[in-house]
Amino acid sequence: MPKNLPTRYAVSDLPLNGGVAYHLGITAEHLAPAIVLVGDPERVDLIAERFFESTEMRVSHRGLTTCTGIVRDTKQRVTVTTTGMGAPSTEIVLNELAALAEVDTTTLTRISERAASLTLIRVGTAGALQRTTTLGTSIISSHAVGVDSTAWFYGNGVTTDPVALDFARFVDRQLDLALEGGDPARGKIHAYGAIADGEVVAALRDAAQELGVDHSVGATFTASGFFAPQGRDVSRLAPSIPDLDRCIARDPRFLNMDMETAFVLHFCGALGYRAGAICVAAANRELDTFATDIGAHVGDAVRVALSALAKMNPRMR
Repeated sequence: MPKNLPTRYAVSDLPLNGGVAYHLGITAEHLAPAIVLVGDPERVDLIAERFFESTEMRVSHRGLTTCTGIVRDTKQRVTVTTTGMGAPSTEIVLNELAALAEVDTTTLTRISERAASLTLIRVGTAGALQRTTTLGTSIISSHAVGVDSTAWFYGNGVTTDPVALDFARFVDRQLDLALEGGDPARGKIHAYGAIADGEVVAALRDAAQELGVDHSVGATFTASGFFAPQGRDVSRLAPSIPDLDRCIARDPRFLNMDMETAFVLHFCGALGYRAGAICVAAANRELDTFATDIGAHVGDAVRVALSALAKMNPRMR
């Protein structure tokens, strides 16, 4: 939902020391309009080494690594940056990227004509929810449902897309059914729906087909953590829903489970950015299998994402 924007941001709200983002450690000049988001900071360097013909900058700050360079095959300027793990860390990174794109970092005033100028694709790993999904498959998210509380601090941005809302209602029903009446968690976990940008989904799908990369398109469930929030029971403290993955998999349209995609689509979509996600199936929860070496498959997903970005050719406005 649009709001009245401040004429100038308070430095305590948007700390930019000399134009440098507080957490990412980069400036607006470092940022390309085409962005690849990864969770693992080491993956940034792997992408740059394998796919860039030249690198104009690399910054590692507070555990977040960012690199901007020219892609060898497409000659496109691309930024690759770390989100860290989970929605809370991702929220920090996306806000700083948006600020660098939309705010004059010297005066802390908004540059309105540069709004909605970014295209972002998350490339990561996830757990497959359907037994028919082969490990290493690249799963392109058409929609996502999150149960992290971070997104609800941006509740005015929740999509009105009917399919996304239907997915969210399904998840809410599964949560209610799984939590017994007296469970203290009942009624405290709420789903929100999100939708990927249609142009991004189409570009990812087309690129995967052209490159011969095994892929599927479907919905993603985004959890607030890795263990109990994804139905894993490994601690002496019992999870509220030990079979959460099985509950979500009851709808065959849900193909995978991760910790970031729904918030990326929710936040970026509300800002008018084009955003999408492609995640490699590193585990199959139904079959109880886990891939120990998926580097080549992740590389394929990166190739797909870079090709898709080139197809859309985003530019700063």
